[in-house]
Amino acid sequence: MASPWNERRVVLAVLGNTDEGISWASTALLSPTMLQSLSGNFAIVITDQVFLGGTRLSSPAAQTTALGSAAANSPSAETDAPAPVNHTVEAVALQQTSPLLPIILSFFVMVVVLGAVLGLSWWRSRQVQDKQ
Repeated sequence: MASPWNERRVVLAVLGNTDEGISWASTALLSPTMLQSLSGNFAIVITDQVFLGGTRLSSPAAQTTALGSAAANSPSAETDAPAPVNHTVEAVALQQTSPLLPIILSFFVMVVVLGAVLGLSWWRSRQVQDKQ
């Protein structure tokens, strides 16, 4: 996808929710056979299959198309193994939490704070009554 600040540059995200998923995505970029099948602005890679789709809102949504197995086009899957790369890829796993959890925790904290304020107020009023 062309970057918004410079049309000669691109934004590329290689994502996966496991180490194996990141390996599949990076293999699609390093394997010449799979790289030729990448087009558009969205691709899902599962093992040796590439599924393409479009994400642009201005154009009609493209139907996801399966391009098939890259291993079927090559004599053996072992010969298409990517060469070692000097770049390291850091994966940051983002956990999606339920929106209910922060609401419940906030409510619990407010109840505890309100209880502490009311308890302190009651205790101070008892101290004043005992002195009279």
